[in-house]
Amino acid sequence: MVMLVRSIAVGAAVAAASTVLVQAAPLEFNPYTPVELNTPLTASHPAYGAKPNADCVKPVIPVDPNEEHARSMTVDKDVMNRKLREMEGSSGSDVDDLASHFGEQVEVSFTTLKEQFSRATGPKTPWPGSYWPTFQDGINHAWKSGEVCPSEKYATAYEIDATDLKNKISASNGVDSRVGGKSCSTKADCNDGGECGKREGATTGFCIPSWYGICHAWAPAALLEEEPKCNVEFNSVTFHVMDIKALLTEVYDGASIDTVFTGSRFNGQDDPATVDQYGRYTEPTRRDMGAGFFHIAMTNIMGKHQTSFVIDVAADSEVWNQPVWSYDVQTMEIVDTAETCNKYFGTASYPFNTEMAHLAYVKTTVSWAVEAYIDGALVSTGKMGHYAVSNDYEYLLELDAAKNIIGGEWVGDSKEDHPDFLWFPTSKPDISTVTSVGLSYANVQELLELSLACNSSSSTSGEMSLDSDDTTEAHLKSKNDKYGTDAPTPAPTATEGQSEETPVPTSPEQQLSTEAPEATTATPTEDTYGTDAPTPAPTATEGQSEETPVPTSPELQTTSQEVAGESDSYSPDVTIAVTTWPAVPINNGSASPQQVDQAKTDYREKSPSVYYPALQEHKMCV
Repeated sequence: MVMLVRSIAVGAAVAAASTVLVQAAPLEFNPYTPVELNTPLTASHPAYGAKPNADCVKPVIPVDPNEEHARSMTVDKDVMNRKLREMEGSSGSDVDDLASHFGEQVEVSFTTLKEQFSRATGPKTPWPGSYWPTFQDGINHAWKSGEVCPSEKYATAYEIDATDLKNKISASNGVDSRVGGKSCSTKADCNDGGECGKREGATTGFCIPSWYGICHAWAPAALLEEEPKCNVEFNSVTFHVMDIKALLTEVYDGASIDTVFTGSRFNGQDDPATVDQYGRYTEPTRRDMGAGFFHIAMTNIMGKHQTSFVIDVAADSEVWNQPVWSYDVQTMEIVDTAETCNKYFGTASYPFNTEMAHLAYVKTTVSWAVEAYIDGALVSTGKMGHYAVSNDYEYLLELDAAKNIIGGEWVGDSKEDHPDFLWFPTSKPDISTVTSVGLSYANVQELLELSLACNSSSSTSGEMSLDSDDTTEAHLKSKNDKYGTDAPTPAPTATEGQSEETPVPTSPEQQLSTEAPEATTATPTEDTYGTDAPTPAPTATEGQSEETPVPTSPELQTTSQEVAGESDSYSPDVTIAVTTWPAVPINNGSASPQQVDQAKTDYREKSPSVYYPALQEHKMCV
């Protein structure tokens, strides 16, 4: 389904993912994915939020002539076993694609990028939402206690067969999409760490990895669509903000919108991982996105062209697409090559690029929106900062004599914790789009517009956390998390005065009626105030470590006590179930990896209301 169109003619070798020798700068020697420039977002897309289907294009693996030079060098013993990635960069074809999309050459000058594009915020603040896990049957999941699921609400309001719509959604990206997999009655039957996903009312189902879902649809929807603000009553059906977000996400899953995709997806086994003398992965597609290309892409896409993008923040085989909010280059300086090489690689000279004339150290903070099972408007009400994660990436940039970027290498914690790939949507769905499950983009837009047109002064429904009831909430990921556990965390329990709700999964595909039932007025779910413009997060209080600010609205000056559950608005359990809540670091922010591992273990064994601040310093969720 994805066409092979590239400026590099690789013929049949591309389709077979054979090795291709590219004689050019090291930026061009990492794996890349030979998809067309405007790649449609389908189940064959490399960013698909589950195991890709057979039509997904395999990466091309160029041969790097610098490898022989690197193998010939002697490495000091004290750095021998450090897990350093392969010389990172990206194929020149990815650079070419960015140039083709924006209609001009990509800026690669170290000086220009430092002086003009050292920080940027996306043109629109992405809204938090669910990735609608497959094991919960997508948007067929009744997330709000006492009400039907978003798909059934849509079917009722637009007078189509609800059973047919739900069946098609389940077959597309819900439980029935895993027919043929291992059968189960309970989670205990799933010894691979997955969840036992069952249709509503069913006693058996299939073992499904908890990370499977439609994050690949939520991320672009959160970047391109306005966040719903108010409840909408339409044809006697009440749609909450969370319901409308679900429908928007479902439409984007089936609309085949155009995207620009860069990098390559690792789709192999996470363990065991073989490494070379530098601790670099020998499996090329596990080298992930190169540091040099990452910096070029980030600064050109968002900095120069004010375009938002998505990154897969999980470097392993799981895919966690997150819509990026902002980036801020904290440090960007040319360094002494010999000293730096000895520090990071245990060598007297740079091993990975013989064309490198200068070496620069960079530390960049990237912030993105994360999954949040919270009903109500979050962006317009100034609560967005609670649902964002910031990560510091450290890397070296390889520069030529003219100080142009020609490659890069991840260092520090970023050796293992860095993006797998980067992409961005280029357009919204066509207004006439009807997905294969039958969801009409025009109908969903109608609901969104009614939600946006509400009278914010007559708020009738507050922000609500979600209650798991008889289900579990899918495991959320954040930076430095130990991916691969697939262990879901219980959904937060609603506090007094809040309704009980649980997360909902989603999918698209069915034929809808074009008749527009009578609509009534929308009612707001939140008092709206403030703007979408992010401002620096609150300064750490005494006893807390200083952490890089997350862009937030002024209303987000929340104390650690409030975050821990002592305010009127939030449940204590949200601090664990929602990964973005700020936490109070222990030991002045110096928690050891062993402490973090123990905290994660203790959390899984004890009550979900137990609060483990050690996790925040390492930006982990459990």
